[in-house]
Amino acid sequence: MEEQWNLWPYFKESIKWHSDWTRWNSFDDDLSVKEHFKAYRHFTAHDDHYTMHRNTYFYEDKRGTVDEGPLSGPWKIDKHDPKASDPYGAIHAAADIMRTITAPDRSGAWLMKELPHGDNRFPGSGFELFLGDGENIRFSIGIIYDAAGQLTTVAAIREDSRDFGLFWSPHDSQPLRKYKHGGDDDDDEQLTTLLTNFWPTTTTSANSSATSFKVTVPGPVQTITEGVGIDSIDLESLKIHPKKLQEHDVVFEMPDGIVVICPSQLPEEESESKSESESSDNNGGEFVIAAGWKKKQNGDDGESSSWTSSVEGRYKHFVMSELVYTKVVTSG
Repeated sequence: MEEQWNLWPYFKESIKWHSDWTRWNSFDDDLSVKEHFKAYRHFTAHDDHYTMHRNTYFYEDKRGTVDEGPLSGPWKIDKHDPKASDPYGAIHAAADIMRTITAPDRSGAWLMKELPHGDNRFPGSGFELFLGDGENIRFSIGIIYDAAGQLTTVAAIREDSRDFGLFWSPHDSQPLRKYKHGGDDDDDEQLTTLLTNFWPTTTTSANSSATSFKVTVPGPVQTITEGVGIDSIDLESLKIHPKKLQEHDVVFEMPDGIVVICPSQLPEEESESKSESESSDNNGGEFVIAAGWKKKQNGDDGESSSWTSSVEGRYKHFVMSELVYTKVVTSG
């Protein structure tokens, strides 16, 4: 875990993330907004080895400001605590069934170590994927499934360490779009275009760099590959690619260049009573959830650059197996 703890940024820096939360009812065709509110996610560093995490919520209804209770903390993350980690990552202080995997640029994921399945689905499943730019901006995507494994809620938490509204567009400025793999021809064409155009087309070029960061569990074992040009990484192995879409996948296109891919239905426990084709659909409890981000930025020298990144959590046999973080930066 030492390599993982070295990537955890909040042992040395304290940050108050100004968070804008939107939750959508993902099963509705009109993708109605389930809830919208603002919050602080506040991390304070202590003695280079532990972090205190506290949330404060600002609701516009009768709840008002909430800074106490099970969703507020405070939670202590201490790398010296032997109960704080295991071979699958840092054990989340708020839920011991979850593991935190950290990647560069304040990216990473909060994942269930083992997916509830078979007779143990209750009370459902949840995942959170993070992407950051290593500076003032990050966002996370929350994905929630009910006890039957059906996708119910998708949430976007867009954050800025400086203040609200400095970078992100208003939550209602653009509609959420949903694409189903294997839908009508027009939907399929738009989906293929979206995923094909997600990654830049730059190949070997001195003005572009590419990074692939992978954490394999149990371990956790980190590997990193860095190169010049997008051809230095294997895009076809990533979930955000047309060739990787599977039958039950659904794709969400969000404001500010965010793309999310996840199954609409989680795999079920294999059963001897199921037919061969049904067992094949289950895929041995194997699935992937992914989030991607296209971001343009202007540097202090006036030069513009494009930042494209993705993070994906991979599962095999209903157990987390890998986290993959990919980043491509093109300047000029």
